[in-house]
Amino acid sequence: MSRIGDGRAAILAALTAAGIRSGTSGRFAAPVVILEPADPWAIPLAMPRRESRWTLTAVAGVGDADAVIEQLAELVDRVDTALRTVPGCSLPTWSKPRDQLVGDVAVPISVGTFVLALVA
Repeated sequence: MSRIGDGRAAILAALTAAGIRSGTSGRFAAPVVILEPADPWAIPLAMPRRESRWTLTAVAGVGDADAVIEQLAELVDRVDTALRTVPGCSLPTWSKPRDQLVGDVAVPISVGTFVLALVA
């Protein structure tokens, strides 16, 4: 597998080990965190170093505004704790919570972007 693929697997394994429902595509029951490549995805540095950039979308379940904020805040804290176990992983910067349409349903989300340093 590639260094980027290995890094992706390590991120998913850390989220799973922390008890966070996560995936890379498709539909999942909230609360869930979706891992996707960010743009730019792969950044070359001085050889043999490379960074890969990733996006995490934290999706809260339904509820009033206070409950949604609390669910997203808990997901952010749990993700940060999980990513600290992945060597070379920075912590995400998270967007403010907002609603995003999935089909015809507005779901509350927060998007985090982070970098994983890869060394050959």
